[in-house]
Amino acid sequence: MSKLDELLGRPAALDPATLRRARQALAAELAATRGASWQADVRRLIGTLWAVAAAVAAAMIAGGQTTLPSVLERAVPIALVLLLGSVGAWAAVAPRRTLRLSVGVMAAALGMAAVVWARGEGHPSTSPEWVCTVSHVAIALGPVALALWALRRGAPHPLRSLAAGLAVGSLCAAVGELACTRGWQHVAVYHLGAWAAVAALTVVAGALVKPRSFAP
Repeated sequence: MSKLDELLGRPAALDPATLRRARQALAAELAATRGASWQADVRRLIGTLWAVAAAVAAAMIAGGQTTLPSVLERAVPIALVLLLGSVGAWAAVAPRRTLRLSVGVMAAALGMAAVVWARGEGHPSTSPEWVCTVSHVAIALGPVALALWALRRGAPHPLRSLAAGLAVGSLCAAVGELACTRGWQHVAVYHLGAWAAVAALTVVAGALVKPRSFAP
């Protein structure tokens, strides 16, 4: 064996001070990334959905477009649809399992059916019907970006993007319960249309966004 081979075969000689600095740097790196877990992403996404819905309700009350008693009267369907959306958000961001993702998609489907069934005949309005679709999608754009940011941390999958899009789309239904009094036919076309548009946007954008990790 040559001297060069002998030298290369020896373990690197590190003094205790160098090892201590390396351990400290590693500990700091782990501490910095500890909060970037998928659980934190789920909490952030779910919190955003509820916070945006609450902000829209507060703005409408302040602007005289609705009243607090009216909002409280619709609190149960609004909370239900956001709760189902929260299930979809958890399913989309958590480490991927086909059953979990299927549960998230089914929760969104249940929410879609519930908002149509609960609406009834409703009341007419003078504003164009398409205003609901456009405004709902516009409100959901921020949460869509947040969902895509969270999806970048895991392995890409169309079903994961669909669950995330449907979760964010639940915000459209919640806003519709706050701002619109039209009947179930309008809800089925224009409100669920916004929900479906947000889900489709998330799936398409999710396929284009480069992931930062391929962990499950």
